[in-house]
Amino acid sequence: MMLRFLLALLWLISLAPFSLAQSRTVEVIVELDGPQLPRGQARAELMRLLKAHLGQMQGRLKIKAAGGFWASQSFLVRVPESQVERLMQMPGVRRVYTNRAVRMTQPVASALSAPVNSGSNWALQHIGAPGLWASGLRGQGIRIGHLDTGVDASHPDLRGKVAAFAVVSPDGTPRPSEPYDSSLHGTHTAGLLVGNNVGVAPEARLVSALVLPDGYGTLAQVLGGLDWVLEQNVQVVSMSLGMEGTWTEFAAAIERMKQMGVLPVFAIGNSGSSTASPGNMPDVLGIGATNPSNQVAGFSSRGEVRWGAPYNVVLNKPDLVAPGVDVLSTIPGGRYMAMSGTSVSTAIAAGSAALLMSGGFKAEQVRQALLSSAQNLQVAGSGRGLIRLGEALAILRPKQPDNAQATQPSPPSPPPAPQPPQTSQPQPGQPSASNPQPGEKTALLIVETTGADGARRALDSLGFRTEVMQIKPEQRPGADKVDDFALVIWVLPANWSDNWPEPHRKMLRAYVEQGGRLMLISNNQGQRPVAESSAYGKGKASFVSGDLGSLSVERRAQVFQGIIQQLMR
Repeated sequence: MMLRFLLALLWLISLAPFSLAQSRTVEVIVELDGPQLPRGQARAELMRLLKAHLGQMQGRLKIKAAGGFWASQSFLVRVPESQVERLMQMPGVRRVYTNRAVRMTQPVASALSAPVNSGSNWALQHIGAPGLWASGLRGQGIRIGHLDTGVDASHPDLRGKVAAFAVVSPDGTPRPSEPYDSSLHGTHTAGLLVGNNVGVAPEARLVSALVLPDGYGTLAQVLGGLDWVLEQNVQVVSMSLGMEGTWTEFAAAIERMKQMGVLPVFAIGNSGSSTASPGNMPDVLGIGATNPSNQVAGFSSRGEVRWGAPYNVVLNKPDLVAPGVDVLSTIPGGRYMAMSGTSVSTAIAAGSAALLMSGGFKAEQVRQALLSSAQNLQVAGSGRGLIRLGEALAILRPKQPDNAQATQPSPPSPPPAPQPPQTSQPQPGQPSASNPQPGEKTALLIVETTGADGARRALDSLGFRTEVMQIKPEQRPGADKVDDFALVIWVLPANWSDNWPEPHRKMLRAYVEQGGRLMLISNNQGQRPVAESSAYGKGKASFVSGDLGSLSVERRAQVFQGIIQQLMR
């Protein structure tokens, strides 16, 4: 009797896993087959078709609908695990996949910082954003889809920048809400997109979907967020999130964006080697990260990506790189923080696309221009290269031969002899820069080293009457000289900080407090321009540093022109 009981007990135990599997309910996303409906088809009609399919399935299977996604022609259902295979075999079903966990692309470093002046963020200067601002392109008229942890719209840099905001529930249902950030990641990426002082496209507007509460969400939340931002007529979508490996779950939504003329710009990941979807997918711009020396960051994911169906291609990712190391942006509470990661570089790349689109160019035109104009870094993991906005705009808006002479900047004036300190003299009968006529813009260009030609060309193009002073460090002028000018530009040697005493800062601080504007230029990549700029006053001084010698004179002039215009506002 005891033996029979034990055998029966063992038999019941062996059946237990099967019984549990029969009763366990799982969430899956069912993607329907067939051609996607054209853009003009109403969302309601597409949802009606989805529900019709669902109704047929519910007649055969124990399915409970939880949400539908028109962009990817799919819906979320809860179904007994034992019936998933039957669901996959039903007519009209293209594929079935798990409602996977999705997380933000985690930043790899961060540090609190003081506010910055517009244009002084090294990353913005590095890609040439000030030059496009100077040409009138600031992102106006462009909406950027932003899927992240939310956004603090009350931040001074972001006030008035959020056109729409929704919180997306775990089943993918968007609910309009007052903007807030569940973490700080979303506010940081938002600042780089549209921030007044730290953003690439400061006049673009944000359509922000909170799909990653506290940095973690579901695939359904992301698909629901994509549906919602596309309904808000965005032209660019920025996402710094993903799943490591190759996953086709976003393929249909990406195809929909392509049909609608929306440019997807996605992070490639921070694992260093293996890439993440959707940044590693075809038809998107997957973005890696570089440091101020144009080196690919060690954390920036890279490598060969082999795709099976529906693509059947082998790709090398990322497609492009952008600044992503120690980049300052906004965080909740009116504060600023420097972060590193491909989230940072992705926001900069998406903002770059928005900036170019504000010139009236379409998504595919902008994508091709960014790829064709990128600076080839000739290192693994850099894709086509580093984003160069001036060069991209030149491709989109080439100069015409018949007016090339009219648009050619004035050649730089030769500097006076270096010894003893000399200043360029006006022609007889003309006013000097230090004794201007009413309403005249005056500038003092102090040159301690080579490389002032870009600054001089920028001043000439903006109509400044400029006095040039070529000196050595021991001959630096005092307040009696600089106070006569509306703008002082000081070109410093690479080792300037070794011989830049506090009295100079005090003198220049007093000059700025009295209404003057200051721009310091150094070719030393190791300096921190934010810290030096903040020593003189927010919005009144700018420090430009980096590998300026790698830029052409025209390119430097474009960068300087944008910064000068910001300072003189």
